[in-house]
Amino acid sequence: MLTAFLNTLKVKELRNRLLFTALIIVLVRFASNIPCPGVDPAALEKFITEVTANSSGGFMALIDLFSGGALAHFALGALGIMPYITASIIIQLLVPVLPQLEKMQREGETGRQKISQYTRYLTIIVCLVQGAMVAVAMVNPSKLGLPNPSEPLFVGSKAVFIPITVLVITCTTMVFTWLGEQITERGIGNGVSLIITINIVSRLPHSVIELIDMAIKGQTPDGGTFRPVQLLLYHLGRWIYLIDARDDFQRDQQTKSYNPLLFRFGPDGDDAVLANTLEQSLNMMRSAFCMLNFGCRTAVIENILYLGLPLVQRAVFDGSWEQIKKQKIWRTNQ
Repeated sequence: MLTAFLNTLKVKELRNRLLFTALIIVLVRFASNIPCPGVDPAALEKFITEVTANSSGGFMALIDLFSGGALAHFALGALGIMPYITASIIIQLLVPVLPQLEKMQREGETGRQKISQYTRYLTIIVCLVQGAMVAVAMVNPSKLGLPNPSEPLFVGSKAVFIPITVLVITCTTMVFTWLGEQITERGIGNGVSLIITINIVSRLPHSVIELIDMAIKGQTPDGGTFRPVQLLLYHLGRWIYLIDARDDFQRDQQTKSYNPLLFRFGPDGDDAVLANTLEQSLNMMRSAFCMLNFGCRTAVIENILYLGLPLVQRAVFDGSWEQIKKQKIWRTNQ
C-alpha cells in the first residue's frame, strides 16, 4: 500500500491534486482553531468543562463533532460545513415537491448548476439562523438549555458581539463550502465529505489518549470504575467482529476463506443464534453506557447504540446492507 502511494507521487497531476487537497485541509483545520473576535478563551474553556461534567448540550455536541472541535473553542469554523449539508438535504427534499426544481433537475448540467446556486443561497440563510443561535448561546447559554456560566464568555458589548459573530461564522462556512468545491474539482475525492471526515478524525488522537489514560489509571475522568468502559469496548468489538463475519458469510463460503460463523455453524449458518448473541452484546453495551458519564457526547453515543447499530444489524441480516454499500447512498453530491 505504501509503495502504491509513493508511486502516485511520481505522477505530476496526482501529486498536485494531493498537495492541493492537503493544503485545503490544513487551512480548514487552522480556521477551526482560531477563536472568534470578542470571545474570552479562558472563560469558555471553564464553561465547556462545566457543561461536560453536567452532561448537557447534546445538540451542540453533535455540531461540535462535525466541526472538528471548533464549536468548543468557538472558532471561526464553529459551524463547520454543516449548514451546507442541511441546505443540500432541504433542497433534495423539495425537488420532488416543487415542479420548478424538478424541471431544473431534468435540464442536465445547467439545471444542476442552478440547483447548486439555490443551495448556496439557502446555506447563507441556515448560517444566519444557526450563527445567531450559537452567538446568543455565548451571551446567554440558558436560552438553549445550557447552564449559566460563572463569568461572561465574551468581552465588549452584546449589541456588537452578536452581529459580528454571525457575520464571521457565516463567511467562514461559505469559504469552507467553496474550498470543498475546489477539492472536488482540483483535488482528490468529494470535498464536502472529506472536510467532514477530517473534522471528525481530528478528534480521534485526543479520544485515544483519554482511553489509554483511563486504562492506565483504572478509572474514568469523573472517578468512576473503568469496568463499564471495558465492557463497552469488549462488546462493541465483539459486535463489529460478528456483524462483519455475517456480512462476509456468503463471500467467504464461495472463496473458501476463514469465517468464524462458517467454523461454528457450518455452511447453513444459524441467524437465530447469531441475532441473539448480537442482541446480548448490544444490551451489554447499553448497560455499560448507562453507568458512564460521557458529558456533552452522551446524546451522540446514545444515538449510535440505540439507533445506528441496530439499523446496521437489520440491514446486514435482510441483505440490504450490501446494496447500501454499492449505492453509497450516505454520500453527498452524487
